[in-house]
Amino acid sequence: MRSKGAAVSKTIYIGDIAKILVDHDRANIDQVMAYWFVNKVFQEIEEALCRGERIVISDFGTMHSKAVKGKSGKRVYLRGGKAMKAALNQEET
Repeated sequence: MRSKGAAVSKTIYIGDIAKILVDHDRANIDQVMAYWFVNKVFQEIEEALCRGERIVISDFGTMHSKAVKGKSGKRVYLRGGKAMKAALNQEET
């Protein structure tokens, strides 16, 4: 159980996600293809956010970018989906 206010951080690399795909019994893909696939997904998300599009990933959440007043660049916002919120709230209890 996590205490309130305790910050937990974990860096997840594209290679880590690709390994999960390769290790999955039904995926039937090699490490190179899995890495390419995961990298492509994140690249598409990044490009869509740069174009100002809204990204919806079922059960995960919604992402969008907005320009920051008085500054150059944009800020990315993430609103968690129902499944993510339920999982996060379950961890805290």
